[in-house]
Amino acid sequence: MVLAVELDSSNLDALNNLAAVCDEVHRPEETLHYLEKIIAVNPNYAVAYINIGYKYQRSNEHKKAITYFDKAVQLYATHPLAYSNRAFSKLMMGDLSNALIDINESINLLSTNSYAYKIRALIKIKQKNKAKACEDLKAALELGYTNQYGEEVNELLTKRCK
Repeated sequence: MVLAVELDSSNLDALNNLAAVCDEVHRPEETLHYLEKIIAVNPNYAVAYINIGYKYQRSNEHKKAITYFDKAVQLYATHPLAYSNRAFSKLMMGDLSNALIDINESINLLSTNSYAYKIRALIKIKQKNKAKACEDLKAALELGYTNQYGEEVNELLTKRCK
């Protein structure tokens, strides 16, 4: 892959693959480097903004993450992951009403996204709406959350929905 970038430094697929590999081997600075190169080559490549936002989100830099998710939404208004990730960062910043707007949009765009239902459940938990939170946790399970992401939803169901 490095050779592909050396041969063609504007190869978005190679840059994106390098970013993914760097992420897998826990080299976040290099991950961001390659994602930023993608944006330098093509500033309209919305997925790069989503991936950069996600990297900042994972570092608990939610305000910074939101700026990247905002740009992704501006470029690709029908990308459900831009909304679900932005919703999570807004939730973490305590902006529940806007987080709910985003997560509902994400679910409208991709009703099979189990991750989005988990996020909406977390919002509902913060809003003290146990019944709706439990409905969303059950929906996340039915949509395969555990297979894709792990046991978190099962744990939340056990803890919150007795």
